[in-house]
Order: sequence, then C-alpha cells, then structure tokens
Amino acid sequence: MKIVKLAGGLGNQMFIYAFGLALSKKYKRVYFDIKNYKSDKLRQYELGLFPNIKIKIRNRPKLIPFHKTNEKNPFSFNPDFFNAHLNEYWSGYFQNEKYFNNIESDIRDAFQFPKINDEFNTHWANEIQNSENSVFIHIRRGDYESLDGWLLSMDYYKRAVKYILSHIKNPTFFVFSDAHADYIKNKFDIGCEYKYIGTHNNDTNQSFRDMQLMSLCQHAIIANSSFSWWGAYLQGNKNHIVCAPSPWLNTQDEIICDDWIKIQHK
Repeated sequence: MKIVKLAGGLGNQMFIYAFGLALSKKYKRVYFDIKNYKSDKLRQYELGLFPNIKIKIRNRPKLIPFHKTNEKNPFSFNPDFFNAHLNEYWSGYFQNEKYFNNIESDIRDAFQFPKINDEFNTHWANEIQNSENSVFIHIRRGDYESLDGWLLSMDYYKRAVKYILSHIKNPTFFVFSDAHADYIKNKFDIGCEYKYIGTHNNDTNQSFRDMQLMSLCQHAIIANSSFSWWGAYLQGNKNHIVCAPSPWLNTQDEIICDDWIKIQHK
C-alpha cells in the first residue's frame, strides 16, 4: 500500500497528485491522505474541482507498519522514490516535472478545468483567445510580502517583458495578481500596455479560474509560484515561451522546466 500526503494550496496539491499518479503507473494501490485539511485554517482540499480526478482517499493505518519518506528538497527529482517499500507513506511537494514527464498526457487529462459559465471569465477567456499572441504575467504578493526573499523585483518583470517583445510579434499582456488594483496601477510599470484581470476570482473563492485563464494564453511570464507554474505547464501551445525567475528560491532552480527561459531577478 502506498499513501501520499496532500498539503498546501492548489498548485502544490497538483504537484503532489501528479507524483501520486506517476506512482500509480507502477503500483496498484496508491492512496492520498487529506486529513491535513481538517485542521488547516488557511488551505482546503481543492482537487475536487477537476471533474476528471477521482482519487482514492485513505489515512495511514495505525496497525500496519509503514516506511515514512519525507522529501528533503521539494524542487529536486529523486528517482529512488519510485522504488518503494511494501507499505510507504510519502510527505513532500515533489515540485519537479521529471516525476511525471513520461505521463504528460495523463496529467493534462486529469487537470481539465470545469467549463466556464459566468460572465466575467467568459469575457476574459474570449479576450485571451481572440488575441494574436497572448502572454500572461503573474504577480504574487500576499503572503510573499512576509517571506524573506520571495517577492520578485520589478526588474525581473521588465527583463521578461523585454525578452517576450524581442521574440514574439504583437504580444498582448494579461496581468494576474492577488495584489489590489492600486498596487498594479501605481507600482507595476513594465514599459508597455497590459490588461489587468483583477481580483474577482480571488474575491469570489474561485481563484482556480485565474489558472484556467492563464492556461488559455499562448505564452507566460510566471512568478516563483506553483500556481502560475501550472498555468504555464497546462498551456495548449507546444511552442510557448515561458519566462521563469532564476533563482526560483535562494539557489534552487530545479522546478523550472528545461525548455523554459530563466530570467535573473537578483
């Protein structure tokens, strides 16, 4: 029996699920433990929003001996994790596409968003899909403001925009952020025009719609966030350009896909 502990917000849950799905290709009995969300006041289980995901939920049995594996570095790929003990319990975030790059089609099938059926998101989906070269820009502030070294500088975004402008003809930039409109209006100056999506989806407890809209764009400038990582990964454009901040955190860069463009932010 193999059990993977789910934790964190939507982006992290998606990484953990992808790891578990990869495990299930080798081992038949793979389950997910979601009891962490009973006591977590900030996060909730969100994978249920994807209609194609039907996970098997199970807590770790107390009477059965389990080998517990705690991931030491959430960004590094450890192939030994696929050589499991008879009964194994994993705890970690597994934020590296190498865990699931051989089942990419299965991952994309699993993470099919529910159909958009509201006026706000229909409007923006049409705006994005009717643009010749849509590029999303993700700015994450919120909790990052209290975390040392996590906030990205304006220089990062200016460098990324410059790269996009030199490689893509007539891009249209769509800005997604948890920051309020005043910050975007007064502080976010990238030297060109952009369309600001606003915080409607965050304010109405459907932030996943922002990720869905990101995935509709042709290209991406992501933050050091698993949320926009998945927005870029799930894009349908196989030739997309994805600009990612380097280093992602401290000296860690392993989370950045090999074909993405690393943009220095320090």
